[in-house]
Amino acid sequence: MPKKDARVDGVTPGRPNLPQDPREPATKKRRLKSVGEVHLETEDADFRKLVKDVDVRTEFEKVKTRFTITVPLMEQIEQGEAIAAIAEESIQTLDVIQEEKNAHANTQGFSVIAISFSRVRSEHYNRLGLISITMTHPISSNVRDTLHPTFRSELDAFWGVHRDSISEDTEDGLDAVGTIPEARSRWLIDTQIRKLVKFMKKKRLRFFVHPELTISSAAGKNAQPVKVTYGNSMTILTGSVDYAGSLINDPLQVQMIGKQTDHADNPKGSLNFLVIEAKKGDPTADGASSLESHVPQVLAEALACLEMTAGSKPLGTAALPWCLTDGVQWFFGVIVRAQGCQQTTSYRAPAMSFSEKKIEEADLKNIFTALTFWAITAPSELAKKMERWYTPG
Repeated sequence: MPKKDARVDGVTPGRPNLPQDPREPATKKRRLKSVGEVHLETEDADFRKLVKDVDVRTEFEKVKTRFTITVPLMEQIEQGEAIAAIAEESIQTLDVIQEEKNAHANTQGFSVIAISFSRVRSEHYNRLGLISITMTHPISSNVRDTLHPTFRSELDAFWGVHRDSISEDTEDGLDAVGTIPEARSRWLIDTQIRKLVKFMKKKRLRFFVHPELTISSAAGKNAQPVKVTYGNSMTILTGSVDYAGSLINDPLQVQMIGKQTDHADNPKGSLNFLVIEAKKGDPTADGASSLESHVPQVLAEALACLEMTAGSKPLGTAALPWCLTDGVQWFFGVIVRAQGCQQTTSYRAPAMSFSEKKIEEADLKNIFTALTFWAITAPSELAKKMERWYTPG
């Protein structure tokens, strides 16, 4: 008797004897891999991954290298273009100076210089024919009393609606940017200007803001540098102003000017400009002293703008309002030149400001009222009022 587990003719007792299909290959037994083979395959996978990582890193290094080379190169190109533009303007300015010298060759002692707005100092007042007068008393009450009763009530109503947002925006600006000078100043200035634009809109007027307005340039195909002549001195002024505002009530004129807001001569002298020069605030400075050194610059800007736009104005007194501010301290002034007079006089009110430690609503309202008054009042009328308010001594 065979044993229970014995195989008989390839048949295991107790299991069905299934015939094998001769077309199918015999089933191969699975061979177990040795430890060495598994190790080699693992090493191969790690190696392939390593190669892939190296390829990725190599490509990254290539990109990084290209970036490292390209960015400084682009910066150098931009710097080169800027330097080239400055060089071109300098050459053209020298050409203008030479032309003027040749034209006045027979005028004994005639001198010509070119200077950018930012480099104008009080020492240049004489050759520009500028007289700068600083008033001794605040003008907040004068401004408010001068407003027409209807206009004053409209302004008060507008302030009642928007005073909280102006105060909050001012506080947010101080909190958000802290003592970062330029960002701080721009935020605070823009807060007032935005509300001014909104108020004018309520009055069905358009206060058009021209940012970074080029007033005078000696470069370019149609360059028209501003030339200020006083006595035997000619000064060529060049540069731009941070903001220039113009009050417009003609929709067609708004569309025309909206397409050309980069040069002061584009409106062909048909607008009254309010020149606003923004400066970096210095929280550590004492009061308005940080702005004092910039007064000559804004006077030169206002004078150049007056020269640029006065040609098409009716004969009479020419005037142009200006403002110098860092967002906290605000100087309001006007330059005026009587008909037939070479000299130009600037009247400046004492600084208006608010305390950063405790912002008072009344201080913000005084600034907003003055800014609105400066924007909406005809320059010649503003000049008359400043002359009237000025008390020597």
